[in-house]
Order: sequence, then C-alpha cells, then structure tokens
Amino acid sequence: GQVEGQLNSYFGREGRRDYQLVQPQVFESEDHLLIRIRELKEPFMAMGEVRKMEILPSLWSCRLAHRPHEFMAGEIGKGEVELVEVDGEALAAVPWTVEVGERMRMLWTEKAYPHRILKWEDGDGGRGELVRTIRVPYWELNGNGDEVYRWELGVP
Repeated sequence: GQVEGQLNSYFGREGRRDYQLVQPQVFESEDHLLIRIRELKEPFMAMGEVRKMEILPSLWSCRLAHRPHEFMAGEIGKGEVELVEVDGEALAAVPWTVEVGERMRMLWTEKAYPHRILKWEDGDGGRGELVRTIRVPYWELNGNGDEVYRWELGVP
C-alpha cells in the first residue's frame, strides 16, 4: 500500500532522505516507462489508447527542480504507427506521449522487435535520436581489448 525509497544528493539542503508515499491504485514510474513502452514481453497499451493516472516523476527531474519525490497527475498515450527518419533511414515507429504534471515528452519506439527507442523530444526543447547500436554480450565485455566496441559505437 505504499512506495518507499531513498534519495541521496550532494546538494546540502537535500542530503540523504528516505520517503514513503501512499501508493495510488493505478500508477506508473516515469523512470520505468522507458522499459514499459518498449513492450518487450507484451503490449503495454493498445494503439490509440490514452490513460490518465498518477505518475511518480523521474528522480532526475525531481533533482533538477529540487522538488520532493511525490506522485503527480499524468497521462500516457500510444499513437498509431508512422514513419520516422533516424540517421537518414525511414523506420516504422510507434509514437508515445507522456505528460507528468506540466512536463511533456514524445518518444518513438521502433515497431519491429526489440522496439528500440528511436528518438524523443521534450516540451522544453530537449531532444535526442538513436545514432548507433550493436548487439553484443555486454556483461562479458569487460577485459582488455573489449574497448574496440566503444570505438565502434563512437563512445570515447
């Protein structure tokens, strides 16, 4: 019946705090939505569906705004498949809208499995786009010589 968490911050006023929130009957965590909308196991929502619910804002957004972690009114919508251009290639994508309080974000997930997040745009002007991916056994690549994958991805 409740959500418990712990926040650690290097901002002196915020320090280290535990929190407990009454759990709404229907809610989502904004931090977890990036996994949910990829629908890796099963559909999260039907195309064209819009859901109003309480959303626990991302820890990052709370830290940036120096606000307490608490549920906010929100809305999640799943649009119909459309073509989006990513790195010069047109891909079938599913558009998602996420509203948390006054903040809005649009995300596009690839229609084909594994439903990568292709791009996103925030209402405040932030945006990003998938540049490159590779499929490798990530957890096994931690030895000398494995840095070749970083170079392949363009990560310094």
